[in-house]
Amino acid sequence: MIAEENDTIVGLCITSIKDKSGMLNMKTAYMDALVVSEKYQNKGYAKELFNETEKKAKSMGVARIDLMVWEFNKHAIELYASLGMKTQRYIFEKEI
Repeated sequence: MIAEENDTIVGLCITSIKDKSGMLNMKTAYMDALVVSEKYQNKGYAKELFNETEKKAKSMGVARIDLMVWEFNKHAIELYASLGMKTQRYIFEKEI
């Protein structure tokens, strides 16, 4: 999906659909990227892209949307929480 303003692409959402998610046998949408150009952020484009992706996924029989976001990306975490997403798991690392 893409978001446009005055015939300019300002954002995009790349999502793939898979029939199985981990141990659960359900159709899942994996949101690989949700990006809005810095100049166009805070204008509702990310929310629009997410909602359109969710709508399309639902029409395809998808049970849930999964995505990953870096811990330092507080702005994205707040956005996803405001859209009803919940934390599913944590991935830990330790440099040695």
